[in-house]
Amino acid sequence: MSDVNYISQLNGAFRKFADDDKISSSHRSLYLAFFELWNQKHFPKNIILNSKQVMALAKIRSRTTYHKLIWDLTNWGYLKYHPSTSPQMGSLVEMSRFDTLPDQKMDRTYP
Repeated sequence: MSDVNYISQLNGAFRKFADDDKISSSHRSLYLAFFELWNQKHFPKNIILNSKQVMALAKIRSRTTYHKLIWDLTNWGYLKYHPSTSPQMGSLVEMSRFDTLPDQKMDRTYP
């Protein structure tokens, strides 16, 4: 994905979390695990992820909880999730962009 700004994207997601009464700390944790892996891969349009790796980063132990949270995030527009039909291949995830709003510019007049 071209020109994703790490700070703007993360701040945009935080703004969206703040306005969303449905979001729990577990949803945030899972989203941030996806975000971390997306960043490590330099923000491609789609990422292929292993659920065990994501669950470990998000500190989620239950596969049932993981799948409930991921479907919530999908239904609420935070990402698009395409589960894999093969146990050897990871699932495809497309992260939604939240960095489109202009952030406040820093006042650089102070040393």
